Amino acid sequence: MLSGIPQSNHGHYTYIHTFLYYVHITFSFIRVFIREHFNKFCVLRSEIGIRKIRIKFSLNIGNQ
Repeated sequence: MLSGIPQSNHGHYTYIHTFLYYVHITFSFIRVFIREHFNKFCVLRSEIGIRKIRIKFSLNIGNQ
């Protein structure tokens, strides 16, 4: 009975270890995916921001 407990704990530990390994792989894939899309989003946002600034700038010149 007692000799079976460490074995089951070891099996449980390896299961957790494998699970964490897969979680780590999944998160690394998600991180790369988000990074690529975030860069595209930042470029888009900066382009939109530049256009807004240009519109404001041209409106200010037009008002003067």
